[in-house]
Amino acid sequence: MNLSIGTPVVPLVAIMDTGITVGQTLLPIPKSSFQIGSDGGGGLMIDSGTTVTSLQEDAFDMLKQAFVAQTKLQVSYSYTAEFDLCFDLPSKNVKEIKFPRLDFHFKELDLELPAENYMIPDTKLGLVCLAMRPTGRLLVFRNFQQRNMLVLHDLKKEILSFIPTKCDQL
Repeated sequence: MNLSIGTPVVPLVAIMDTGITVGQTLLPIPKSSFQIGSDGGGGLMIDSGTTVTSLQEDAFDMLKQAFVAQTKLQVSYSYTAEFDLCFDLPSKNVKEIKFPRLDFHFKELDLELPAENYMIPDTKLGLVCLAMRPTGRLLVFRNFQQRNMLVLHDLKKEILSFIPTKCDQL
């Protein structure tokens, strides 16, 4: 059963169930990439203290390739210390640009992120960058991707909820 964003029933155990979709493409990331290994490494961490999501390197490479293939912008090879994938901005109005849909598939929940939660524009440099980076074995879902969402952790019931919220109006 797939439930929509805001439905508060994402069990914390085996939370990343299926993976990540870019546009209509479910990335062929092995499920084991999202699970804690027998050595205790890997898995998923929800982190509100640091900025951009980090993905295991192979998973990030698949995500990057999907974005390059589906984004109708020129890849920028300008130096950026923060990000691994940036595109040249054709205009200063980023809201006019269509980016591929990005979904994280949790157990019993498909979380579609709005573009402003995964693309960071820098109009001074004329770039827009994917707000994610490669890392070791651990997937860390960080605060930029959680913007304008109320994230509830019910440890007793082992439930994680993402509820769209206008945080500036709370």
